[in-house]
Amino acid sequence: LCFSSRCNICDKQYENMYGKDGWSEHMIKHHGNSVGTDDDYVLYHTRALMTLGLFRLYHNKLISVGDGKRLMSLYRLMYVWCHNLGLKNYALGLLELQFQLAVLPEQMRVSLIQNRFVNFAGKVDSNHPVDLVVEHENKFFKQNIKTYRGDFTQSALDKVTKASNVTKAMKKNLKQSTGLRQKDVGTHTSKDPRPDVLALVNQFRGDSLFEDIPSRSYKNLFVHPNVFKINRSELLYFVTKNVKTFKTMHYYRYVNTVNLG
Repeated sequence: LCFSSRCNICDKQYENMYGKDGWSEHMIKHHGNSVGTDDDYVLYHTRALMTLGLFRLYHNKLISVGDGKRLMSLYRLMYVWCHNLGLKNYALGLLELQFQLAVLPEQMRVSLIQNRFVNFAGKVDSNHPVDLVVEHENKFFKQNIKTYRGDFTQSALDKVTKASNVTKAMKKNLKQSTGLRQKDVGTHTSKDPRPDVLALVNQFRGDSLFEDIPSRSYKNLFVHPNVFKINRSELLYFVTKNVKTFKTMHYYRYVNTVNLG
């Protein structure tokens, strides 16, 4: 994992990657210090992690109830957050989604918002992302094809296709009878998560993760205090530059992009 960021002081570019804190190295090389004496970077990291965790919980809840409109609103917020964190590829993908919602015809916009989920149980809160279901289907198929030594012949494909529904039903009955969510992992569906949450909170409090202690920092983590602020000029530049790129793509040729910047 490697991505480029820009220093909020001198606007020079530096690279962050796994095992390398590019921001701290940049601060030492160009500004003479690794962390600010009044800043607690451990607290910044804790705040960012907790915020992303809340985003994730809300995201999963919206998917489970199939609320596409609120999910799109959350993605707008997540775009700004990913941009501030320096996750440019994620920010670019979220920005293109907002671009599609702005330029596509109404029927395609409705399809883009609502046709993101699949519901096998028919309950209000039992929706799942379509792309995740497709990935699971691919994995399930590959596991079954191994029975035939990975030989993708027409005969093997026909046998796996016919047997897949029967195998799924057998696995479902096994999970229901044993109370296991996933047989390989062994996680019980009736397990109460509260003891684990309380144990983590007590550990966090013992390590003073929620207290403001100046000059603290992790060795290889680079959450900067500016992640909680919006740089409007940089954000506008990123949006304008990439929207112009989107407008040149051939698959947006037939939509109206004249009124976009």
